[in-house]
Amino acid sequence: MKHLNTYIEREDYGPFREFCLRHGERHEYKRREFFCRAGDGAARLGYIEAGGVHYIFADANGDIHTVGFSFEEDFAVDYPSFLRRRSPTVDIQALENCVIYTITRRQFDEFVDKNRATQRIVQRMSEELFITTYERLLAFYALTPEQRYLNLLAEYRDIVNRVPMKIIASFIGIAPESLSRIRQRIARKNKNISSAAGGGRTEGASRRG
Repeated sequence: MKHLNTYIEREDYGPFREFCLRHGERHEYKRREFFCRAGDGAARLGYIEAGGVHYIFADANGDIHTVGFSFEEDFAVDYPSFLRRRSPTVDIQALENCVIYTITRRQFDEFVDKNRATQRIVQRMSEELFITTYERLLAFYALTPEQRYLNLLAEYRDIVNRVPMKIIASFIGIAPESLSRIRQRIARKNKNISSAAGGGRTEGASRRG
């Protein structure tokens, strides 16, 4: 399965996954339950064995925004807060039933301090997370909402079957009604392309006859 967070595909985090599965505390979360809440306790890191979560941020006006996703074989974590040993700045909520193995910051440090190889794994994770976040920030300003939606589908096509449209709309920064119009426009374009292709095949068959 293709990952939404592409750094997971670019790098081999097998040793860290195995560490989380071996030493982490297994938790099951039902849909809409929270892995963590903003401002509540110390940030935790979890390896998602099954399911998916989204990251929720409340702005100064109290409006709620989805700012990220993580799915199976990825990690659920407010990484900057986790590294700084601070409370989370976002809520992380289950989009569907999840199985997550959670480790503490102390366990994370134990993994990092094992040897230079584990240190490099964590360093690459930090670098790739920064790159992914930076690319998404540029896309938010440089691309149209339709382009951002198409890019999201290209990264993770099955997301439309697993995530409500209003949450996808929030992630790409538009109202649900705007996303509905974008989807309708894309569907019309695809229909016209299919019709044109079908017409060409019919004309070719007539000529051969």
